[in-house]
Amino acid sequence: MEPHPTDHAQGRDDQPLDFSTFAKDLVNDAKEYVAAEKRLVVLNGAEKASNLMAGAVRFGVTGLACSIALILLSFALAWWLGEHLSSLPLGFALVGMLYVILAAGFLLWWNLRGRDRFVIGRINQLTDGL
Repeated sequence: MEPHPTDHAQGRDDQPLDFSTFAKDLVNDAKEYVAAEKRLVVLNGAEKASNLMAGAVRFGVTGLACSIALILLSFALAWWLGEHLSSLPLGFALVGMLYVILAAGFLLWWNLRGRDRFVIGRINQLTDGL
């Protein structure tokens, strides 16, 4: 029965195992392993960056569409309120005040707990799978 080429008693091609050959093979295998790990890290980083960019594009396009719709609906609400109150400027002022109140509520929430949740969520998203 022939020994396997990786048998410790024999080297490759049925030659006695030479320590220098073993050391060279070990170094070559270690270099290949490091190169493979480097490629894996680069691919994982590229995947995370691509997912983040895709999310940013989706958020940007959705945000733009919602902003346009919100502006048009705000004008419609202000016009409608102005007609019912017999004063267009009063309708626009009431809608403006509504947005000031909503912005103050958002800033209060953001400063108390929203910012921390957002940052932790992004960190978890980036480090998921590590």
